[in-house]
Amino acid sequence: PTPSPTTQRGRKGALELWWPSHYEPLDEEIAEQYMETPFNHTVRARLLPTTRGGGLAAKRPPAVIFIHGYRGGALDMEQALWPLSAWLDRGYDVGLIVLPHHGPRKRPDASRPLYPGFDPRLTIEGLRQAVWDTRAMIAWLLDRGAPHVGVCGMSLGGLVNALIFGAEPELSFGVPTVPLTSFVAWGEDHGTLLGEGAQQKRYREALQRVTRVIDPLSRPSLLPPERVAVVAGKNDRINRLHHARSVAAHTGGDLVQIPGGHLLQFGIKGAFSDLAERFRQAH
Repeated sequence: PTPSPTTQRGRKGALELWWPSHYEPLDEEIAEQYMETPFNHTVRARLLPTTRGGGLAAKRPPAVIFIHGYRGGALDMEQALWPLSAWLDRGYDVGLIVLPHHGPRKRPDASRPLYPGFDPRLTIEGLRQAVWDTRAMIAWLLDRGAPHVGVCGMSLGGLVNALIFGAEPELSFGVPTVPLTSFVAWGEDHGTLLGEGAQQKRYREALQRVTRVIDPLSRPSLLPPERVAVVAGKNDRINRLHHARSVAAHTGGDLVQIPGGHLLQFGIKGAFSDLAERFRQAH
């Protein structure tokens, strides 16, 4: 459903947004644990006006929503770290949304977000809610007049971005950036799969079955290939190149490689500038 956010005007014309998530877990066994944090029941987001002219008060420009990575979600920091000017200067309003159980939605005394973790049930619910909340923001932006809306997610947010490809028919374009795609593949890359030998093989197979519902490669993309670009860091040692390559191959989208890595993303501003212009012209 399209939300009706509470809004507050912030600095330089930005809009602070919050609205009830209304998400309900599907797994009854962990529903109480997942829902016990009241801060997570409210979606937090920010909308920045394009610098090209017009912006939030005139005829609505297109918009792109940025989704942060694991342990992120402090909006001031996200706004400072992302090269958002690459999109703002090319005529986009830019949205920032906080993932469930991250940033101001996390329990204040928790040392880390509730997911991802060793209980895949919590991870599944977290990613489902992330898709739910982001789709709500897409609906709100379209309802207020944006001619088209895209999503750009980084790392864990890139996984959410890729999952939205198979769930949101109104999405206009997507740019997963240094994305995570498979928890099994990540475990193999970093040696975190439990057990050894045959025991580890059984664990791997079980984890693959359980997490299939949050594997973006398990369902077809609703976006035409020309509306997808996957940005990968050639020197990414966290979400290695094969994660991004698999999303590009699955969707038929372009694989855009930058010389940087996962955190030091050298070349990202230039890549975003090119993609912002490309998707704007495509519409």
